Amino acid sequence: MLSPGIGHSQLKLVVFDLENTLIFNEFLPELAALLGKEEEVAAITQAGIDGHIDWEEGFRMRAQRLRGLTQAQIIRAARELRPMPGAKEFVPWLQAESSKVVLVTGGPREVAESALALFDADTVFSNEFHYEDGIFTGAVTIHVSPRRKGEIVRELAAKWGIRKDEIIAVLFDGVEELDAVGVYEVLAKAKQLHPPLDLTVRFRALKEQITGALGMKFLAHEVRRDLADLDLVIVPGGQGRAEVVKDSEWLQSLLDFGTEKPVASVCTGALILMAAGLLAGRKATTHRSAMDELRGTAQVVDQRIVEDGLVTTAGGVTASIDLGLQLLRKHFGPELADEVAEHLEYRENQNP
Repeated sequence: MLSPGIGHSQLKLVVFDLENTLIFNEFLPELAALLGKEEEVAAITQAGIDGHIDWEEGFRMRAQRLRGLTQAQIIRAARELRPMPGAKEFVPWLQAESSKVVLVTGGPREVAESALALFDADTVFSNEFHYEDGIFTGAVTIHVSPRRKGEIVRELAAKWGIRKDEIIAVLFDGVEELDAVGVYEVLAKAKQLHPPLDLTVRFRALKEQITGALGMKFLAHEVRRDLADLDLVIVPGGQGRAEVVKDSEWLQSLLDFGTEKPVASVCTGALILMAAGLLAGRKATTHRSAMDELRGTAQVVDQRIVEDGLVTTAGGVTASIDLGLQLLRKHFGPELADEVAEHLEYRENQNP
């Protein structure tokens, strides 16, 4: 998966959807055209888009409409893949930069094998059609689905020894305790539930012991000023931010990081991002008591979570938990976020 803003030298695993990404083809509609059932298949697809049926049910229904096609017809159709401009050159370029390239398709094995030969990717994942005497029966085995894609990425990252995310939350004296602990709890719980998960989450500060706004004592995992070794930085809020924004050297390191890699804030941590120069002209949110201070620099949005490019901002205090779940959803898939929310017995707050 290509993450916005990550330089090509950092890409280690790139996973492409096949249809409408690397190729122009939409394979199931093209097969339906061979039987004159384009409208039936299109209606099922639209029902899925509208949320009336889930993806797997819709896929099985569409496959049933293709019953009676010969395997020879399906193989011939699979050999007629039409690559997007530049796609055939882009894949070997990524591989030359030491990236693993993986293709995923909701289509059958026949189209997967054709795509693998066309693009010379490292591997491909697809679903499977079942045949009797060379005739498609309408039965399928589903290996690839929207929910399954996140699992595929995690399994491949583990297989190839690819570290996915190094995440830190910055601590400072006067930090709002829940701002820091909420998101940490969510991310660390995901790692606890799935130890092979390619995720490391830590607290980093400029000194070992930090005292929070309400008196809680923290011991930082790391005492370091620099951020360049990380993949994502989370900045909590709190009354201590007034001292943080005086540290021009550290703000510059945060700006340098945030122009290349993802950053996030909780509550009034958005004001630290603003001081670093990361929110100019962006949509953002913060604690409602600080929204006026944010206006004039950012486009303030009264929502729990606001994403704008590489920057994600969360609202006041308890939105720290929502931020953690959003980061899991974005980087590891919705099923893991749902699992952690259920384990924490947390009903996620939705944006208005």
